[in-house]
Amino acid sequence: MTLRCPLQPEGPEVVLRIYGEGIATGHATFQADVPSWEVGDSGHLPEDRWVAGENGVVLGWEVLSGVCSRCVYAGVSEVSLYVAEAAWENDLRPAHRTLSGGVVLMERWSQRVGA
Repeated sequence: MTLRCPLQPEGPEVVLRIYGEGIATGHATFQADVPSWEVGDSGHLPEDRWVAGENGVVLGWEVLSGVCSRCVYAGVSEVSLYVAEAAWENDLRPAHRTLSGGVVLMERWSQRVGA
């Protein structure tokens, strides 16, 4: 399992597909539909985008979003983490552990730069 940042050019289609799989569960988000890439992309911090994969197949992704522009919330971010349906049937621990490691890295980076 590898972790890659930033999101590569093949990412938009894969990310939107995995997001749609999350919507279908009814547990991943309050959104009812998959947004366009431009709409979905605009709400996330550009430097905090990670994908996890194995053998060239993306199995999950995560991004950070700012929660508020007020200075008292500097460094506070919302984490979005999605795992592909194809990985659900397998042992999710490697994908989740890899992505969770990325979350820790992103949280440390955000605290360091005060994002």
